[in-house]
Amino acid sequence: MEYQHAIRWNNFKGAIGFLQHPAESLGGHELNRLAQLRVTDYEISSQLPSADGRSVDVSAVIEYVWLDQMVQRRIIDHQHWVYVQNLKRWQLDGSLPQFN
Repeated sequence: MEYQHAIRWNNFKGAIGFLQHPAESLGGHELNRLAQLRVTDYEISSQLPSADGRSVDVSAVIEYVWLDQMVQRRIIDHQHWVYVQNLKRWQLDGSLPQFN
């Protein structure tokens, strides 16, 4: 999954391209803050497709380090993906992971 690779390799600008509503995404200040973050692992723990196959709920376990703190942290990112027919692609109905 390209989104997974974008997050895993800290390409948050690229990851924003997968958002269904990118205007609600990060501003320049937040992108600068995320430049101080390193994702160390990204593993999909579950996928639950809808009955009609047009959406899927995904849970991903993401481990990361803030470079100024050097403490590893872990979050579970719950994602809702929707297939957009006119674009012929999957988009994330939500935001980027909330790294604290």
